[in-house]
Amino acid sequence: MKKTLIRLLGGACIAAMISIAVYRLAAWSDRSSQSSPVQTQSSGSSIALGALNSSDRETARKRGVYGNGDDLTNSPDGRFQADGQFLTVPNREGFRLRPFAVSMRSDDFAWTAEDGKTDEAMRDLSHTEEEEDRLKTDNQWVNKRQLVYCSDYIESLGKEVATQGAALKTAKLPGFDGKEYEVEIVRAESPQGTNEWNISGTLKDRPDTMVAMSSVHGYTSLVIVSPEIYIEGDAREPGEVVLNQIDRVARQAAQPQGPVETVSPFDVGSPSSP
Repeated sequence: MKKTLIRLLGGACIAAMISIAVYRLAAWSDRSSQSSPVQTQSSGSSIALGALNSSDRETARKRGVYGNGDDLTNSPDGRFQADGQFLTVPNREGFRLRPFAVSMRSDDFAWTAEDGKTDEAMRDLSHTEEEEDRLKTDNQWVNKRQLVYCSDYIESLGKEVATQGAALKTAKLPGFDGKEYEVEIVRAESPQGTNEWNISGTLKDRPDTMVAMSSVHGYTSLVIVSPEIYIEGDAREPGEVVLNQIDRVARQAAQPQGPVETVSPFDVGSPSSP
């Protein structure tokens, strides 16, 4: 029965997973910077959605500053531009690219040692005080948080998506503490003439799972969902992904409307460590 339900939901769930990855990309980091990932200081201003009030967010949405990106262009000074208008929020003083030392590496990913749930780490991860407050709130349902560097792999994968499209069948996604997930791709697409792409599919040999990764100008978000694990990766800067291991039950319980009943086979119980 469970497998039948998964198959019935398959197409809709894959589309939903892409939407979730794109949403997290927009909600966390609809910002652009001309900075190199190897610099120690971010240059210029950034769009930080969490720092905007509801009126500003609606204005940004109407102007195409975030969302599907149809009206989005990248300005010479590294800010998103829509209809000739800029909507920017400066980074907090002391904000740094690649703020944490690497503790382990693979050919494609580099994992940092810091516990991303500590007060000091949350301050270093966040662009603004508003983002820091949001991280602290999220700690209610985040079991683990870790920063991963993957700029070269993201660039390489983006090129493969752009050139191969639907012919691309495999990829990798980072997990925690050196873990890598092999992905069997169901959909891969990159709008022509853009620096945007997304992939979706399942973990290798796990048809009861769903994964998605979405990238815009190097800012990359991902989602990994199975009966055992739920990982959301938020874009921090190009090639920097903040992984969050989510307790879905705790997050649902914390919502104003309380727990949400669902028929999804992935929303039963709390995820264990991957």
